[in-house]
This record gives sequence, C-alpha cells and structure tokens, in this order.
Amino acid sequence: MKNQYESQSVEYGTWTRMISRCHDMEDPGYIDYGKRGIKVCDRWRYSYHNFLSDMGRRPEDKSSLDRINNDKGYSPENCRWADWFEQANNRRDTIHVTIDGISKSVSQWCALYNLKISSVFDRINKRNWTPEEAITIPMLRHRQVKIDGKIKTVSQWSKQFGVFPQSVNRCIRKGMTPEQALYHVKEKTWKTKKNRV
Repeated sequence: MKNQYESQSVEYGTWTRMISRCHDMEDPGYIDYGKRGIKVCDRWRYSYHNFLSDMGRRPEDKSSLDRINNDKGYSPENCRWADWFEQANNRRDTIHVTIDGISKSVSQWCALYNLKISSVFDRINKRNWTPEEAITIPMLRHRQVKIDGKIKTVSQWSKQFGVFPQSVNRCIRKGMTPEQALYHVKEKTWKTKKNRV
C-alpha cells in the first residue's frame, strides 16, 4: 500500500498515465496506444507497488518511461527510464538512415557528425535530398541545390543556367525554393534576351 504522499510522486503519475492511455478508451492517447494493441502487463496494471519495485525511482537525468520495442506493451523486460534524446530516437515515426551498413536515427547521425538537425531536415523535406545525401554531403557556407540528382552550389548552377546568382538568391529570399528560383530567373532572362532581339 502506498503512503499518502506517493500519489503525488512522478512515478505514480507515470504509472496512472501509462494505464490510462493503454486501457481507457476515453483517454486522448488511447488511439496511439490501446487501440493499436499496446497494453500494460498484469503485474503492473494492477499494482503500483510492482511497477515501482521493477522500475525504481526515475533517475534525475532521465525524463520519462520508454518502451524499448515500440510494438510491444509495457512490462519490466520492455521498459526503461529514458532521457529526451533516447525517447526521440525510439519513436515509431523516427527516420532511420543506413550509411555504410550502420543504421541510426537522423538525430544520432547529426550528433555524430556535429550537424544541425534543422539543416538536415531542410535538405530532406524542402530540397528533396535523400536522407543519406543530407547527412553525408558536407554543409557549405554556400547554398546547395539538387537538380536531376546532381548537387551543386547556387553559384555553380547559376553559371550552368547562364544567370546571375544574385538574382537567384533574391528570389530564394522572397520564398521560392532554390530550384524554383533558378528556373524562374532562367525563364525571365530568356524572355528579356528574346525581347532585345
């Protein structure tokens, strides 16, 4: 039996929320847990004392309860106290990238190569790079653009397109993607040249 202050503990709150999202259909988190088959083992579901005995107190440097295998339920063999970084790398929607036969999450690769996560996701989501390209191609001070599977700086593409890089960068600052800016400036330059003839 828990003492009167135990119900206010972090561990007790974790235990009640865990049960609620797995077994209470009214809980907002039920759709991501109980509805997809994530349950709490009987040993924990019916005994906070067992949960606390198996997990112990939450360490100061850890933030929450984490399931090691996201497709399995809450049980002593599948749970740990994890920090934010461990939790973020163990989510169902975490993107994992395999480089040279080694698979890690994007944030783990970023930590390894000292990259900004936002820059890598910008390359993947806005510039249509593959995750491997986004991680392994060095970050340069000059903006890089991928067109037809080739990656070059704006200056290099501008030279190939026969346009001024300043004009391309001005369009990018106005909200165009680098690819849109290059084609826009190229089209505008072509029309200007045509009108001069």
